[in-house]
Amino acid sequence: NLDAGKELAVPATKTMTAQIAAQLFIADSFAPEALDWELLNRLPELIGMVLDDEQSVKELAQQFDSAPIITALGRGLFFPAASEIALKYRETTSQQSESFILPEFRHGPISSVSKDSLILFVDRGYEEDEDTNAVFNIAKNANAKVFRIGKDCDLSIPAFTSNSDVTSDFVIALLAIIRG
Repeated sequence: NLDAGKELAVPATKTMTAQIAAQLFIADSFAPEALDWELLNRLPELIGMVLDDEQSVKELAQQFDSAPIITALGRGLFFPAASEIALKYRETTSQQSESFILPEFRHGPISSVSKDSLILFVDRGYEEDEDTNAVFNIAKNANAKVFRIGKDCDLSIPAFTSNSDVTSDFVIALLAIIRG
C-alpha cells in the first residue's frame, strides 16, 4: 500500500508519483549517494509552481481539441512520462492518444503523420539529437501540430530554463507528467 490517498479524479497523477517515490526509497537503500535529496526535497515547491501556471496550458489546450489523435513521444525517463500524459489525455477527453519511444516512432508510425496530427515531444527541451530533430522536422514538414514539453518549450515547466540549476532528468520527467 503506497498510502497515496483517496482518488478524487480519474486523471490523477498521485498514484504514479507515489510509485516513483517508492522507487526512490528503494534506490536510496541500494545507492544513497546517487540521489540528490536536496533537490528532491524541493519537489513540493516545484510541483506547486507547475500547478500554479495555468495560462500557457489553457492557451494550447484549444489546439488539442481538433486533433483526431495525440501522439506523445519520449525516450529514457521521458518515455514513461509521455505514456502517462497520453493516458491522462485519453481519460479526460475520451479522445485517441498513444505514446511511443521516439526512435521506434521514427522507424514506422511516423509514416502516418499528416496535417491532422498532433505530436507532443516530452524531453529535456534544450538538448536535441538526431532522432528528435528528424521526427520534429518530418512532423513540421507534414504541417502537423508539434509541441514540446520540457525546459524552454511550448509547454515549458515553470522556473525551468536552460539556466536553471535543475538538470535531473528524473525531476524534469516527473514535472512533465504533472504539466502534461
